[in-house]
Amino acid sequence: MTKIIVTIMLFLAVKVTFGQSYRSLENEEIVEKLTALFDLKPEDAKSSGYLFASHIFCLLCEVERPFTRARPYDLEHEEFVTKFWADVLSSGWLQRAQVSDRVFIQETFNDPVERSDYIVFFTTHKKDEVAKGHDGAQLGIYFKREDGVLKISGFETIP
Repeated sequence: MTKIIVTIMLFLAVKVTFGQSYRSLENEEIVEKLTALFDLKPEDAKSSGYLFASHIFCLLCEVERPFTRARPYDLEHEEFVTKFWADVLSSGWLQRAQVSDRVFIQETFNDPVERSDYIVFFTTHKKDEVAKGHDGAQLGIYFKREDGVLKISGFETIP
Protein backbone atom coordinates (compact mmCIF):
# COMPACT_ATOMS: atom_id res chain seq x y z
CA MET A 1 0.00 0.00 0.00
CA THR A 2 2.81 2.42 0.90
CA LYS A 3 4.48 1.82 -2.46
CA ILE A 4 1.32 2.62 -4.40
CA ILE A 5 0.74 5.86 -2.51
CA VAL A 6 4.37 6.97 -2.79
CA THR A 7 4.47 6.06 -6.49
CA ILE A 8 1.36 8.03 -7.34
CA MET A 9 2.44 11.06 -5.31
CA LEU A 10 5.96 11.16 -6.73
CA PHE A 11 4.96 10.73 -10.35
CA LEU A 12 2.39 13.51 -10.02
CA ALA A 13 4.76 15.79 -8.13
CA VAL A 14 7.63 15.25 -10.53
CA LYS A 15 5.69 16.55 -13.50
CA VAL A 16 4.96 19.92 -11.90
CA THR A 17 7.89 20.60 -9.56
CA PHE A 18 9.78 23.76 -10.47
CA GLY A 19 9.02 23.19 -14.15
CA GLN A 20 11.83 20.65 -14.31
CA SER A 21 11.62 17.33 -16.05
CA TYR A 22 13.01 14.08 -14.72
CA ARG A 23 13.73 10.80 -16.43
CA SER A 24 11.43 7.97 -15.42
CA LEU A 25 14.45 5.92 -14.30
CA GLU A 26 15.21 8.49 -11.59
CA ASN A 27 11.55 8.52 -10.53
CA GLU A 28 11.50 4.75 -10.24
CA GLU A 29 14.75 4.73 -8.26
CA ILE A 30 13.42 7.35 -5.83
CA VAL A 31 10.16 5.42 -5.35
CA GLU A 32 12.06 2.15 -4.79
CA LYS A 33 14.34 3.76 -2.20
CA LEU A 34 11.47 5.49 -0.39
CA THR A 35 9.50 2.24 -0.28
CA ALA A 36 12.52 0.41 1.13
CA LEU A 37 13.06 3.22 3.64
CA PHE A 38 9.46 3.20 4.85
CA ASP A 39 9.58 -0.61 5.21
CA LEU A 40 13.04 -0.80 6.84
CA LYS A 41 12.94 -2.44 10.24
CA PRO A 42 15.39 -1.39 12.96
CA GLU A 43 17.04 -4.81 13.00
CA ASP A 44 17.74 -4.60 9.26
CA ALA A 45 19.44 -1.21 9.36
CA LYS A 46 22.97 -2.61 9.69
CA SER A 47 22.70 -4.24 6.27
CA SER A 48 21.35 -1.10 4.61
CA GLY A 49 24.36 -0.21 2.45
CA TYR A 50 22.09 -0.62 -0.59
CA LEU A 51 19.79 2.08 0.77
CA PHE A 52 21.93 4.65 2.59
CA ALA A 53 24.96 6.52 1.26
CA SER A 54 28.35 6.28 2.95
CA HIS A 55 27.68 9.64 4.65
CA ILE A 56 24.29 10.81 5.91
CA PHE A 57 23.32 14.41 6.69
CA CYS A 58 20.80 14.16 9.53
CA LEU A 59 19.04 17.09 11.18
CA LEU A 60 16.67 14.59 12.83
CA CYS A 61 19.56 13.07 14.74
CA GLU A 62 20.39 14.27 18.24
CA VAL A 63 24.14 14.65 17.90
CA GLU A 64 26.31 15.34 20.90
CA ARG A 65 26.70 18.85 22.23
CA PRO A 66 28.97 20.66 22.42
CA PHE A 67 29.81 19.79 18.86
CA THR A 68 33.10 17.93 18.62
CA ARG A 69 33.42 17.99 14.83
CA ALA A 70 33.26 20.67 12.16
CA ARG A 71 30.09 19.26 10.53
CA PRO A 72 28.20 17.62 13.41
CA TYR A 73 25.18 16.50 11.40
CA ASP A 74 27.26 14.66 8.77
CA LEU A 75 27.45 11.06 9.94
CA GLU A 76 29.18 8.02 8.52
CA HIS A 77 26.86 5.19 7.46
CA GLU A 78 27.85 2.87 10.32
CA GLU A 79 27.42 5.59 12.94
CA PHE A 80 24.05 6.59 11.48
CA VAL A 81 22.55 3.08 11.44
CA THR A 82 23.91 2.02 14.84
CA LYS A 83 23.39 5.22 16.85
CA PHE A 84 20.69 7.25 15.11
CA TRP A 85 18.40 5.16 12.87
CA ALA A 86 16.16 4.20 15.81
CA ASP A 87 15.77 7.90 16.68
CA VAL A 88 14.77 8.74 13.10
CA LEU A 89 12.19 5.94 13.15
CA SER A 90 10.72 7.01 16.48
CA SER A 91 10.62 10.72 15.59
CA GLY A 92 7.32 10.37 13.72
CA TRP A 93 8.57 12.29 10.67
CA LEU A 94 8.71 9.23 8.40
CA GLN A 95 5.22 8.17 9.44
CA ARG A 96 3.86 11.63 8.64
CA ALA A 97 5.70 11.64 5.30
CA GLN A 98 3.96 8.42 4.29
CA VAL A 99 0.55 10.07 4.53
CA SER A 100 1.64 13.46 3.16
CA ASP A 101 -0.70 14.98 0.61
CA ARG A 102 2.02 17.13 -0.99
CA VAL A 103 5.37 15.98 -2.33
CA PHE A 104 7.97 18.04 -4.19
CA ILE A 105 11.22 16.98 -5.79
CA GLN A 106 14.08 19.44 -6.12
CA GLU A 107 17.10 18.78 -8.27
CA THR A 108 20.27 19.77 -6.38
CA PHE A 109 23.13 18.91 -8.74
CA ASN A 110 24.79 22.24 -7.95
CA ASP A 111 24.82 21.62 -4.19
CA PRO A 112 28.14 23.17 -3.09
CA VAL A 113 28.40 20.77 -0.12
CA GLU A 114 27.64 17.80 -2.42
CA ARG A 115 25.18 16.18 -0.03
CA SER A 116 22.51 15.46 -2.62
CA ASP A 117 21.44 15.25 -6.23
CA TYR A 118 17.73 15.39 -5.35
CA ILE A 119 15.69 16.26 -2.29
CA VAL A 120 12.15 14.95 -1.91
CA PHE A 121 10.08 17.23 0.32
CA PHE A 122 7.00 15.84 2.07
CA THR A 123 4.54 18.27 3.65
CA THR A 124 4.16 16.78 7.13
CA HIS A 125 2.38 19.54 9.04
CA LYS A 126 -0.13 21.93 7.50
CA LYS A 127 -0.38 25.64 8.20
CA ASP A 128 -1.60 26.26 11.76
CA GLU A 129 -1.37 22.54 12.63
CA VAL A 130 1.64 22.90 14.94
CA ALA A 131 0.50 26.24 16.38
CA LYS A 132 -1.65 29.17 15.28
CA GLY A 133 0.33 31.23 12.79
CA HIS A 134 2.87 28.45 12.15
CA ASP A 135 3.52 27.95 8.42
CA GLY A 136 3.64 24.16 8.66
CA ALA A 137 6.57 21.80 8.18
CA GLN A 138 8.25 19.53 5.67
CA LEU A 139 10.54 16.55 5.81
CA GLY A 140 13.30 16.58 3.21
CA ILE A 141 14.88 13.27 2.24
CA TYR A 142 18.14 13.65 0.33
CA PHE A 143 19.27 11.38 -2.50
CA LYS A 144 22.77 11.16 -3.95
CA ARG A 145 24.38 8.95 -6.56
CA GLU A 146 27.18 6.87 -5.14
CA ASP A 147 29.00 4.54 -7.54
CA GLY A 148 26.14 4.96 -10.00
CA VAL A 149 23.44 3.97 -7.48
CA LEU A 150 20.95 6.45 -6.05
CA LYS A 151 21.05 6.29 -2.24
CA ILE A 152 19.49 8.18 0.65
CA SER A 153 22.01 10.72 1.87
CA GLY A 154 20.15 12.87 4.36
CA PHE A 155 17.16 13.99 6.37
CA GLU A 156 16.14 17.53 7.26
CA THR A 157 13.08 19.23 8.62
CA ILE A 158 11.78 22.60 7.56
CA PRO A 159 11.34 24.72 9.65
